[in-house]
Amino acid sequence: MLDLALARDAARAHVPAIIAAADRAGNAATKYVLPFVLGEIGGEEAITRLEHDLASPAVDVRAVIASLEMLADDAAPAADALRKVAEQHHVADVRERAARAYARITGEGIPARRPRCPREVKRLSDGWLVQLSTMSVRFAPTDWKAHDRKKDRRDRRSAAGRCAPLIDDDEGIYIAHPLGADCLVGINMGEFGGGVSIQNPRSDKRELLFGGNPKRFVDEGDGSVLVFEGLVHMTVVSGSVRRVRRQPNGKWVAERVAELEAHPLGWARDGEGRLLVLAREELPLTREQRTTCRADHPSYVVLRVWPDGRIEALE
Repeated sequence: MLDLALARDAARAHVPAIIAAADRAGNAATKYVLPFVLGEIGGEEAITRLEHDLASPAVDVRAVIASLEMLADDAAPAADALRKVAEQHHVADVRERAARAYARITGEGIPARRPRCPREVKRLSDGWLVQLSTMSVRFAPTDWKAHDRKKDRRDRRSAAGRCAPLIDDDEGIYIAHPLGADCLVGINMGEFGGGVSIQNPRSDKRELLFGGNPKRFVDEGDGSVLVFEGLVHMTVVSGSVRRVRRQPNGKWVAERVAELEAHPLGWARDGEGRLLVLAREELPLTREQRTTCRADHPSYVVLRVWPDGRIEALE
């Protein structure tokens, strides 16, 4: 134990360099690995970064909460930020995790907030139909018909248009979409990673825009494309929405629209044009979901994404 304590003390001197290296690497290094490493090392600088990352869209909030909980009362400086997550986050299991961590750190409990559950969720052949308390919403799918591999591949190639020849399941090239004279290419290899790139169809060279697990491209009709991405694997549940657009200088960029912290299944627009996302939260269910939500779809949530990036759960 003494050797372990001495090793941690020595490692704390290198926390700034560890953070800088993870930020340069980006993607999984910052999203999942850095919170774990900082939780193992501890110390003031590590806890300050973990507190900051509770509100960062670039980092997995569940991983941050787990590290703060592991640090117990040493993480007291982050308690107020944890309480805010426990009271306000749009995903039920994240709220429950934050409340548990807050209780371990402070010894105080936080009353559970009632989860916001759809009244009914029905899978259709071309999407989803969801009944909320105030409206019924039909969602276009963000996934494909993976249970029918031939139709799945045929549909993905049809949606890709002239970029269809770039789709290659053996290489993990899952989806493609015309983008000016180029193609937007999505590589999705599940837990082994992936990303979204720009590629000239006459070349093998790609320019990576961002890493992730793209599920579907949606043309917005103004020259930009929404990208829905997400992954469910073991303890990892992730999902986000990005917008790929061209800057005045001609360079393509990917802007973060929303970090969902849940897996996207469908999308729609409300009456004012704001993005709605049907998503599935992590299993197993929280205690509140088991007692409040309907048994046949307790882990579904409908999220409204506001223009400033705020996310609101609807019921």
